[in-house]
Amino acid sequence: DDVNRLFLLVTALAWLAASVLAASYLGAAGRPRRFLTCFLLAMGGNFALVLSQDAVSFFTGFAVMSLAAYGLVNDRGDSASRYAGRVYIVLAITGEVLLFAALIGLVHEAGGIRFPLDFDAAPPDWAIACAVLGFGVKAGMLPLHFSIPLSYGAAPLAAGVALAGAMLNAGLLGWLRWLPLGSVEAGTWGLLFAGAGLLGAAWGVLQGVRQSSPTALLGYSSISQVGLMMLFIGAGFIAPDQWSLFLPLLGYFVLHHACAKTALFCASSGHLPAVGPRWVWWAVFSLPGLALIGVPLSTGYLAKAGLSQVVTSPGVGLASLAPWLMLATAGTALLMARWFYLVVGARQPDAPLAPAPWVALALAVLVAVGPLLATLLGVPMPGVQGGPSTVG
Repeated sequence: DDVNRLFLLVTALAWLAASVLAASYLGAAGRPRRFLTCFLLAMGGNFALVLSQDAVSFFTGFAVMSLAAYGLVNDRGDSASRYAGRVYIVLAITGEVLLFAALIGLVHEAGGIRFPLDFDAAPPDWAIACAVLGFGVKAGMLPLHFSIPLSYGAAPLAAGVALAGAMLNAGLLGWLRWLPLGSVEAGTWGLLFAGAGLLGAAWGVLQGVRQSSPTALLGYSSISQVGLMMLFIGAGFIAPDQWSLFLPLLGYFVLHHACAKTALFCASSGHLPAVGPRWVWWAVFSLPGLALIGVPLSTGYLAKAGLSQVVTSPGVGLASLAPWLMLATAGTALLMARWFYLVVGARQPDAPLAPAPWVALALAVLVAVGPLLATLLGVPMPGVQGGPSTVG
């Protein structure tokens, strides 16, 4: 269905970028066979869960992806990566146990394992809670977020791209597939999602600006952006009759964030091709950051306008959050300014054959002028009411 297609596109783009970087990394890695094994297992599990048509297949693919990613986080073998790996694997196994419990409760209530799960009545709150927390570990939801920046900072660049651009979205997809969105009204869960999302958006900014590693900073940026995406899900719980309108806008936000974050990760290497002036490359590398902020003509502009449309929709009751969205945009600007300062200050030597800057270039152009290109090609874009003034 459309959800599968969107997440398959996002996942394929992220793993393609990660694979290009991995091919370069394997030539210098001390243990290439172990890295390659874990890399391919994680990628296979990720694609399996995206393509799955039932909850059991989804759970299996999710488990393979999550457990194999431990080898990517711990690949370097130094003290920082070992610590990050321990934190990651404890949370990953905890999440799998919670998801198994959620699987039992939700499938029993739905009367089958096929997607979409058909709920005639609201599932038990304990089953919803297990699904929310189990997938929240991977998505970076507070208070289960702390493995995200540790993993991003410790993993090799290729693994970080896969974690941020593909595996993070697996948690979001799990919420969309397993939770009774669009079929059952659950205002309490909607408010909880909205509240946790706002806290995540703020916490990601407050902690991210304190980081000295650009990849760890991007981990906190992901926590902040996932917090904004949780507002869509909260609105879906509150107004299930409007979920068919909210879902495409959330999907566009997911696509925008995955492309922008993948580009930023690739640019975090600090290497510049020995082609053209250095300031031109730094200007290009700033484009995905500007897109995350939401400058006009970028994918982020439409993504945040869609979010503003959702929270101000009649029947949702979240219009009071509009000023907070503006603060979230200001916080994203601070994070991106800090990221740019850290990457430029690293002063890495030029590397003509390094693939990272070229991947970053391609994705940076996509997120910067993607809406304009789509309009010129006649591709339909998300309908946004209210115009530019609604953008936070």
